[in-house]
Amino acid sequence: MNKLYIKNLDQNLFYKKCNSNFYKITENTFVSLYSDSGIYKIENNTLYKINFKNHDIKKIFIQNQEIWIDLSESYYKKIFSQFPNNYDFIQQKLIKYKFNDFKDYYFCIIFEENNIIDTYVEFKDSYNSQNQQFIISSFLCL
Repeated sequence: MNKLYIKNLDQNLFYKKCNSNFYKITENTFVSLYSDSGIYKIENNTLYKINFKNHDIKKIFIQNQEIWIDLSESYYKKIFSQFPNNYDFIQQKLIKYKFNDFKDYYFCIIFEENNIIDTYVEFKDSYNSQNQQFIISSFLCL
């Protein structure tokens, strides 16, 4: 899925808007490992290496708000070997919210030790579509 970031939008405000106006569809706790050999994720007692295929960030404006669209791809490879050497172990929680009427748009918040570390919107729609413009405009007006 693609990710959309609303530049300079306070992360706590993003969370409050989601929590008050949308419904929660998932809350998932996982462990991230950051090492010299890459980024890993432990979920349901399984170790995955996260691989990335990077693309340029696209910038658009919606209601005079700068929006960054990341079309990079990430995919998980199940690892059957031991943990990588020299890693940082971080427990995180991902909560996804959804508008009632908009399929394929998920408002995501990542927590680390009860602090918000990332907020973004996942989407499957095409880049800078009318639907996307409408959904983000609606969110900003809340």
